[in-house]
Amino acid sequence: MKRRNQIVIFAVLALLVILTSHRASSANDDQINLHSFVRPTSVPYPAFNPPTDEKELLGKLLFFDKRLSGANSMSCASCHQPDHRWTDRRQFSTGETGSLRPRRTQTLEDVGWNRLFARDGRIETLEGFVLGPIAHAKEMNQALELLPKELSADAKYKNMFKTVFGVTSISLDQISMSLAAYVRTISSGTSRFDRWVAGQKGALSPSEKAGFNLFVGKAGCISCHAGWRFSDQSFHDIGIKTTDRGRGLIAPDDRYMQFAFKTPSLRNVANRGPFMHDGSLQTLPDVIKFYTESPESRPSLSPQRQRLDLTNQEKVNLFEFINSLTDDSYRSDSIRVHRQQ
Repeated sequence: MKRRNQIVIFAVLALLVILTSHRASSANDDQINLHSFVRPTSVPYPAFNPPTDEKELLGKLLFFDKRLSGANSMSCASCHQPDHRWTDRRQFSTGETGSLRPRRTQTLEDVGWNRLFARDGRIETLEGFVLGPIAHAKEMNQALELLPKELSADAKYKNMFKTVFGVTSISLDQISMSLAAYVRTISSGTSRFDRWVAGQKGALSPSEKAGFNLFVGKAGCISCHAGWRFSDQSFHDIGIKTTDRGRGLIAPDDRYMQFAFKTPSLRNVANRGPFMHDGSLQTLPDVIKFYTESPESRPSLSPQRQRLDLTNQEKVNLFEFINSLTDDSYRSDSIRVHRQQ
């Protein structure tokens, strides 16, 4: 009898060791996972375009200047509106001529960390990206060869360009570098999620924490929405009903790039509806519902796209977690500027 009791005691102790070890392992895993969500303290920039306060100010003036469009009727900020998280509320972009574009305006928040630009990744640098909409006939409709001359007629611009670049003539390269320098200052702010990652355990509600566990676990959202920006910066066909081939227009021979679009960041996404590349989903609950339904069946469908089986409470928890990624700032005067030293 005594020996049997000893065996039971040893068995209980062994189980406690296993459970303790499992908890410690889980805690370590949590720390590793949470570390990947820590916001960087600086934004990267190319060696050929180092930032200065004067260059960023010049870029800001250009960004809000309607003279960058052909008929002087719209600026970059006409579509990338500060009060709407640097996008707009329309389903599709609208150009100077009133033409509807086939895709929704992208946010400019945190694009300084992008590896490729535009929804299909067709542009490799931010400096190249900022000139695209200006020159496009169905967007800002500006003849690029005329723009430097038009800006040179403004004495204030001439003086500012000379201060920044040390020359009296204005060039397209200088315009693109100034705009890119300013756009790199457009950054999302600290959210409650960030404070939770930093150790403030009460920063998230129980529902939001449950939503995070779903996000990185059962729902599998993290397979595409990874890292501190909640984007793997890759391209996926998620099964939206569309005729737009997306990245497939750039990589026609790549099976999985057909109908694929760049994974958007989820920072401040709750304030950026409508959603998807075509603005076809109006609300975040619509987006969550979309992932619980069967996607369009085609050879390019991303292997990560699985139909989710979520309870109503799990949908609420996931929605609450995504809302916790919203920061406290809303206007252009609250953007945060980080520079890589």
